[in-house]
Amino acid sequence: MTSFSALMDSVRAEGAIYHADIPEDWQQGRTTFGGLSAALCLAATERAVTDLPQLRSAQFTFVQPVAGPVTIQPRLLRRGKSSAFVEAGLSTAGNLATQGVLSFAAARESQYAYRSHPMPQVLPPGTTPPFFRAGKAQYMQHFEGYAVGAERLVSGAKRPELLVWLRHRDPKAMATLPGVLALGDTPPVAVFTMLTAPVPVSSITWSIEM
Repeated sequence: MTSFSALMDSVRAEGAIYHADIPEDWQQGRTTFGGLSAALCLAATERAVTDLPQLRSAQFTFVQPVAGPVTIQPRLLRRGKSSAFVEAGLSTAGNLATQGVLSFAAARESQYAYRSHPMPQVLPPGTTPPFFRAGKAQYMQHFEGYAVGAERLVSGAKRPELLVWLRHRDPKAMATLPGVLALGDTPPVAVFTMLTAPVPVSSITWSIEM
């Protein structure tokens, strides 16, 4: 297997364009795992644009399947005193495959805080059944997960709630922002717990708030 950190380290620049080669073990059916495409956009952006403040949000559109050699081209859209906006396009075979817009901003003091939703009480990781199962999604072998909620996937649950312990098998990945970004796309949408039979699902957009 090609570890997440090794894949990120292999990203190379040629002028303003960054190159990477995505191996088969990061595939999700006929395309690359979307979280990896997003992570590559962020990794190239971090190298192309210096002195960025903290990442606050990111939106990605998956235009077409991704596989093999890819190029990533970050473009600074605007930079202010405390914020920066970057567009990153990932292409395969010369065609745009993933389009990302990343928003960075410095922290600001606020008189409001919302911390009234505590972490749920769940069993420790490793004490419940594994979340990932062998299948067509080869990328799952790079992650370790344990389902700890009352609701299970495709169980006809009454509410769309999914509680899972998740982490990279590559310990170096957990110390990087692209690693955290990729981890956020590993679980399916929570409504999967309400299904009574598996259905084909492909993400066309994905977003995250940090």
